[in-house]
Amino acid sequence: MYVAVIGDIVNSKNLSNRNAFQQNLQSNLSRLNLKYKDALASPFMITLGDEFQGLIHDPSELMEIADFNRIRLYDKARFRIGIGVGEIVTDIDPDSSLGADGPAYWKAREALEHIRENDDYGRTDIAMCFGEGICRDSTQELVNNTLRLCGLIEHRWSKGQLATAHMVVSKYGYSENFTQKEVADDLNSSSQHVNHIFQSSGLFQYLDAKREINTVIGRLVTNGGEQQ
Repeated sequence: MYVAVIGDIVNSKNLSNRNAFQQNLQSNLSRLNLKYKDALASPFMITLGDEFQGLIHDPSELMEIADFNRIRLYDKARFRIGIGVGEIVTDIDPDSSLGADGPAYWKAREALEHIRENDDYGRTDIAMCFGEGICRDSTQELVNNTLRLCGLIEHRWSKGQLATAHMVVSKYGYSENFTQKEVADDLNSSSQHVNHIFQSSGLFQYLDAKREINTVIGRLVTNGGEQQ
């Protein structure tokens, strides 16, 4: 059981400097592959010019991986991310994600198309779809509704709240392994100010939701698609 991730860039043809952006994206994917190398079955690679994909065998940090480009390049482009859970029926190349195929990738593509067709006024950037034989209906709906709510929270963040959230996720992921004092030190700010940002932005709840998705998908992969 694997998790495939396919991403694309919204309105990529309208980017002011597509060549520079693609170089930036390639550099970012290299950083992603290095940071999460132990979780990847195949590395993330640019595929169709405006798309990239990768294959994950350990989804314990799935949301961090899926959000890696969205967070680090948010000021340059908007990303859509489709996630598919299922099998791979071809050989898996640990050095390249090109050529791999199976339900995991089919469902990732289906999730990506779902976002394109159901954009929620620009508030939905990530969706998930499960392959055949996997506990689908209620779990899939719950995960996607949670992702939509996370998107709504993001959409309502101020610039300061967004910058704080992105710094926290970039440095600490969706873990609980940080204190507000550490975040205040990172931002050269006060603990009181950081506490206000956390409380007013719903960042604690946002992090909890993304972390719980990691747990749910991890259980599905570990149990071969059956929710325990």
